[in-house]
Amino acid sequence: MTKWERLQLNPFMYSKETLLYKDYLKHFLETDSGGRNFSFFLYKSDKVGGQDDLSETESEKAKVELMKNDYRGFVKSIFLESLDFLVSSARDGKIFVWGFDKKAAAVLRSMDQQSSLSSMNSDRGPTEEELVTYDRVAGFICENILNGHNGPVQALVAVENSSSTKHICLISAGWDLSLCIWLLQEGKLAVQIKDCIPETDRDHYDLIITDIAFNTINDTFAFSASNGNAYLWSFSLKRTEVKLLATLRNHTDEVTQVCWNPCNQKWVTGSDDSTICIWSSDGSQCENTLATRGPVSVVCIDTEYNLLIVGVKELIKVYNEKLDVVQVYHGHTAVIQSIIVVPELSQYISASQDNTMRIWNSFKPKEVSKKLRRESSDLSSTATDQLAYDTDDDDDDEPSSH
Repeated sequence: MTKWERLQLNPFMYSKETLLYKDYLKHFLETDSGGRNFSFFLYKSDKVGGQDDLSETESEKAKVELMKNDYRGFVKSIFLESLDFLVSSARDGKIFVWGFDKKAAAVLRSMDQQSSLSSMNSDRGPTEEELVTYDRVAGFICENILNGHNGPVQALVAVENSSSTKHICLISAGWDLSLCIWLLQEGKLAVQIKDCIPETDRDHYDLIITDIAFNTINDTFAFSASNGNAYLWSFSLKRTEVKLLATLRNHTDEVTQVCWNPCNQKWVTGSDDSTICIWSSDGSQCENTLATRGPVSVVCIDTEYNLLIVGVKELIKVYNEKLDVVQVYHGHTAVIQSIIVVPELSQYISASQDNTMRIWNSFKPKEVSKKLRRESSDLSSTATDQLAYDTDDDDDDEPSSH
């Protein structure tokens, strides 16, 4: 996995840091495999007869196939700015928590302080900017590995502002159809729910959980699944209080994405059936269905202007509050896998199966663009007037030639 960081001196250049998925495979096969069936590592299309469970002999073959093809790799990553944590889930079910190397940063800080003992400011502590610099130079290390899943973990969401707990939590879900709620800083599993999809909905072939999102307004979360549904749950650190609240049924194909729109307090789902659905906050009603003219791979919200940013095949489509297409971004040549909104820089960043990442100027509604142009014009006029005033003053100060 590669971490890119935009340079402060040049916004068009990025530093690159590679985070290695160390060779845990051999250790896992030797220590963690006791009695575990390795069929979950293989895509279900690769299984004999489409069966979910393999015999002991077939499981051994799957283990050999796993070593041969090296089924490693990261599936999903999220960044928690409040903790400076990068959380990455892997195909083997492990969740890696990366953070700045505090020990290395402390060594750098100590060396810097020793080199400036003779300076007048040697007694002052490091500034916040200096601390950030130490962290950046020290780089990331893997601080924790969370083990709770038996297959690829495709859905991750952080819970930072819950009214029910002061802990910063992580909710994960994956191909094993289990939900895990973690205390992220402590690295502890608080709640685990296996077979979280109702039994009546489990007859779908290749059933997996594809995405997950959290609603901070009323402490609920929703996850999408390949059976065409999404499921709304209550959040708590007590197992008995984590319950299924509603099933969102309207799509006719795999639901690939689910997200919470805080601007109008609605749930949004995107599907391979080429539609987006807008749901009430309690999941009881599908209030609108939007045709996207292609399978939906990504849905996210630009909360600054209440815009839907949607990945449809190789295109990025922007929908306004009225669900009209207001912008289409062209450039990728394969399916878009991820989009994030960076409001501080007015940018969208997309990643695609064409092995590229692209940075786009974010869309601004016309009234906002006009306001920005007007403000820019006013600033320009003010600067021009000030320059003329300064020039007049300079002329007055010059000595007379007579």
